[in-house]
Amino acid sequence: MLNHGNQVRGYWGVSTARNVIGVIVAIAVLIALWIVQTQRVVYFQVVGSSMEPTLKLGDRYIMSEAADYNVGDVIVFREPGADFITKRIVAIGPAKVELRKGQLYVNGERNDPPQGPTPPLKMKNKSWDVQPGQYFVVGDNRPRSYDSRDYGPIELNAIKGRLHLK
Repeated sequence: MLNHGNQVRGYWGVSTARNVIGVIVAIAVLIALWIVQTQRVVYFQVVGSSMEPTLKLGDRYIMSEAADYNVGDVIVFREPGADFITKRIVAIGPAKVELRKGQLYVNGERNDPPQGPTPPLKMKNKSWDVQPGQYFVVGDNRPRSYDSRDYGPIELNAIKGRLHLK
């Protein structure tokens, strides 16, 4: 340490208080980097309307990898032949998903989006057998969503992470 008159200087010729603040900031940055790397936390920006009103175009959310995913989780995954997108898990295999008279049923129970019942979709009746390790995902804005009703269940390895909603 250097003593220049009444000022006490630490390393690099700056005050001891600035050295302490610098060390604290450096430690905080290292902790933040460790969390991001170990928890696989990233920001995700919504780029479509298929999850409205839950997610709005341009909204940003924190996404993290998870050991397991549950029915009701909003996930980010790689859509077959496309970029990463968001959808809600409505069934995890083994399960039976059916589209009857424009309404979605999971294991015989009607499955409405979180905002409540929607008018019947203009789609033909169809059914899917969701196998163990597969996930059936749909958008909350069901009339405007391209999802598992179009391309079938997705595999776990397609899932990037879970969104943390406000």
